Amino acid sequence: MCRIVLLACVAVAALLAKAPVHAGEKTTAVPALVVRVQSLNALMQNLGLVVKLVGQEEVANQIEGLVKSKIGVKGLEGVDPTRAFGAYVRFGKAIDEINGAMLVPITDQKTFLKLLDTLDVQITKDKDDIYTYKTNKNVDVYFRFAHKYLFITSLSTESIRDKNLLDPAKALGGGVATISLVAQIDQIPKKAKLIAIAQLGDAIIAAQKQAGANETKAQEQFRIALLRDINRHGNSLIRETKEIRFDLDIDEKTKELAVQAQIFPVPGSELAKTIDALGKLKSPLAGLTGNNAAFHGAIHLAFPETLTKSLGAVIDEAVEKSLDGIQNPLKKKQADTLFKAILPSAKAGEYQLVALAIGPKKNRYTFLGAMKLTDGEKLGNALHNLLKEAINDVPPEQRDKFKLDIDKVGTISIHRLEVPRTPALAKVIDDVVGDNQLHFAFRNDAVFFALGEDALATIKALLVNKTPATSVPMLFDFDIARMASLIAQTPEQRKLARTLFPAGETGRIRASVNGGASLTARLQMRLSVLEFLAKVKDANGE
Repeated sequence: MCRIVLLACVAVAALLAKAPVHAGEKTTAVPALVVRVQSLNALMQNLGLVVKLVGQEEVANQIEGLVKSKIGVKGLEGVDPTRAFGAYVRFGKAIDEINGAMLVPITDQKTFLKLLDTLDVQITKDKDDIYTYKTNKNVDVYFRFAHKYLFITSLSTESIRDKNLLDPAKALGGGVATISLVAQIDQIPKKAKLIAIAQLGDAIIAAQKQAGANETKAQEQFRIALLRDINRHGNSLIRETKEIRFDLDIDEKTKELAVQAQIFPVPGSELAKTIDALGKLKSPLAGLTGNNAAFHGAIHLAFPETLTKSLGAVIDEAVEKSLDGIQNPLKKKQADTLFKAILPSAKAGEYQLVALAIGPKKNRYTFLGAMKLTDGEKLGNALHNLLKEAINDVPPEQRDKFKLDIDKVGTISIHRLEVPRTPALAKVIDDVVGDNQLHFAFRNDAVFFALGEDALATIKALLVNKTPATSVPMLFDFDIARMASLIAQTPEQRKLARTLFPAGETGRIRASVNGGASLTARLQMRLSVLEFLAKVKDANGE
């Protein structure tokens, strides 16, 4: 096992130092890339915790037994399992000026060297206290001791000479996550960025030349506008990103797994303004949530003006073709009226969808949906008139399936229609929803839908709330604890759900993307959720 660990160090060191530093030239003091692990103890403890939670206790015990039998009860002698370890890479002014090293915390230099001798690892030492290990893969490994750490590299000893050594406190400090990766993009040589920008530009030009089958002029212009926007944002990311950070953490106290990726822009740059704008999105639909939500999903997008304009041309073209295909004058007039009411929302350039599942209440859920509109009242009136005309053509015995103006909130009318009880939907309606009456209403800024036993009361409450709140570009929030009764199929699984999610206990999986000072993507998961899903999957034989 020790030899495996050492060979892993060799592999990492080779990756971290692909090119030698030019002798005598000083590299930048700030590492461009840092990989940090909280400690060997923390890594093994969290790995064991996750393995056991997913029902692999036997595997965890085997790993523990193998480690003790191969390494010994004392572990890697001379290595400190309580301190951070990791690796770093630094760049010089030239694109091929790279140095880096892997850092392993050491408690005692002599003890570690004795361990290598016990493992029959043949090493030599030069006058600068740099050790060499010649592998059978034509890749030599160099290491030295400094600052209570072992510095490991390959291909060249320049990376671990005194002038190029980095203080471990600077390289590995400042992190609290179990595993962190930090890339200082502003430390990457300018020539490397220019190469990346050129390659992106070539890819965009190639994509612009690839027209789709039967592509119209409007569709072509939209595709090119979209590709140009991608190129613009790609250039901005390469030129104006200061730092990219990735963190993975398992908190044993809160019993949560968290994965987070962040992009920090150069202050004052166009990228900074774009990311900041994402953090300032506001909408009255952002307030559609609640403590009793089993699911909350939302997406909120705002297109740039150039893209919005070209998309509008595609929409106009599609509407024109649709109208040309309608031969019946009355139906054509109805379609034209409906299209004119929809177009302001379709061409607005800002789109938002929100979906929620509220419950359970007596093992049933109420499902809600909302979509941002422009001139929603105009669309609501147009649809109301069309439905009213359509209902007159429906046989009398079927008219109860469509009910207009069943209730009001101020001047806003609420309508209802019956969802057909098809074989595919019947079980869902009976076991999950409890009611097949879909309620909907148009407010000037949005359309709302509600399905379930509490649909009418819920949609009335939604229509009253018009206060704008901070929105997010993307949100997925799922509470397994509230959905466990649906997921669990057997008495054993339902018992497991009650054990892992006692009354008042949440079981959330939350994924989100947000702006502000950084562009942040975050995933949070309760460890009890991981355990529940793994054991349910095993029980189902999947």
